[in-house]
Formats: sequence, structure tokens, C-alpha cells
Amino acid sequence: MRFIINRKVKMKTYKIHFTSDVYETVEVEAKNTNDAKEKFHKGEIDLSEAEEMGKENLKVDVVEEIK
Repeated sequence: MRFIINRKVKMKTYKIHFTSDVYETVEVEAKNTNDAKEKFHKGEIDLSEAEEMGKENLKVDVVEEIK
């Protein structure tokens, strides 16, 4: 007969550094689509309001123990 003993395993904390391709959307007021693109490329849009739509190509770069 086998008995399984429950042992608490002390968990550690890790910080994971990763890279990915993120795709987002942001709203902008513009005269037309070309004006909107131009404002985007010139940095005239407040990207703090951008909404993340998803991620792909996730790659773990570094895992470090912090605790």
C-alpha cells in the first residue's frame, strides 16, 4: 500500500522578460485616411489611448528569480 504525503512546495517569484508583436488601435480625428496616416507617422497622435487588440510571436528572452 502506498501513501502520498502532501508536502508544501515553497514557490518562488520570477520576472519574465519577453518580446512580441503587439497590434493596437487608436482613434484620430483627421480630414481623410491619408491625413490620419500622416498624423500617426509624425507622432501627432496620443498613443496613451491605444487599445491592445492582441499579441503574436511571443518569445521569452530572460527569466530571472527575484524571490
